[in-house]
Amino acid sequence: MKTLIYSHSGRRSSTKKKRKAAFYFLGTIFLMSVAAALIYVLYMLFPAAENNREKQTVIIEQGTSTEAAAEKLEKQQLIKNASVFQYFSYLRPDSLKAGTYRLSASMSAGEIARTLEAGQQAQEPVASITIPEGRSLEQIARLSAKNADFSEEKFLETATDEAFIRSLSESYSFIREAKNENGVRYTLEGYLAPQTYEYFGEPPDPETVLKDMIERTNETMVEFSNQITNSPWTAREIWTIASIVEREAARAEDRAPIAGVIENRLEKNMRLEMDPTVAYALGEHRLRTSFNDLKVTSPYNTYRNRGLPPGPIASPGVQSIEAALNPENTEALYFYARPNGEVIYNETYEQHMLTQRKYESEWENQ
Repeated sequence: MKTLIYSHSGRRSSTKKKRKAAFYFLGTIFLMSVAAALIYVLYMLFPAAENNREKQTVIIEQGTSTEAAAEKLEKQQLIKNASVFQYFSYLRPDSLKAGTYRLSASMSAGEIARTLEAGQQAQEPVASITIPEGRSLEQIARLSAKNADFSEEKFLETATDEAFIRSLSESYSFIREAKNENGVRYTLEGYLAPQTYEYFGEPPDPETVLKDMIERTNETMVEFSNQITNSPWTAREIWTIASIVEREAARAEDRAPIAGVIENRLEKNMRLEMDPTVAYALGEHRLRTSFNDLKVTSPYNTYRNRGLPPGPIASPGVQSIEAALNPENTEALYFYARPNGEVIYNETYEQHMLTQRKYESEWENQ
């Protein structure tokens, strides 16, 4: 009679393989978690708002902890995450120093940390010029002169000086294109980027301020260069559309839909019939345009001329430029703005007229 001997080696081998697979699985999960955490940390160290170069004053008082300093920076929306910045600072060789600083949300966490470590305290600017979105060149001249040591007339004189414009056109192709466009009121219109410009030491002259504004627009064009290349419009046309959007949209959520309406009307070869272009043609601000206003003879009057005006009618902000590059896909051909800021969109002229009659009385009390 034979004795049967059962081997357990196969079962042990199978168990080892399962353990090894589990080990690799857990190891992979661990490495993926570490990688995800590192990506998150790196993202939190990026600028809080890369396009926002407006400087803010930050006061770090003597005895302020790194945690408190990080919380203050996050509260002022200069960094994305206080905890990440705090631990990032702990890993750096130097500590944060007390002082008064001028920082912007376009700075990375590393740049902010280096500034606070170096104790590079802010000086009071000799001139600080803030240009809001949607202002025309003439309005920008007034705002600049109000906050700097030169006159509005001097600013306008420089902005229209042929030799100065020629020098700019050698460095910036969009100025060269504007210079050669027929019917343009101001070559630099639309290209004086809205933001805050600060100057230290010597007070700036108009030429310096204008060059800084043009350079900021150039930086924006570089940022959007791929989208501009892929757009059916030229950079100048995009800035022109964006300027109309800026003047028409009272609320951020209406920028892309209004840009969509503009694009639809252009594609159908309809007159744009945008009131801000009439106001620009008249050279005066209008809450509402009258029937007589619509008759003004000007290449900027989109009630009389098809297509876009010869150039921008104001300096658009980044959101309006993004809207011009990414208009909302809509069937609307008309929009009506109520005094409360609401915009109503319609696909047909009949619907548009019904909307207009419904809300027209609201403007009588404005």
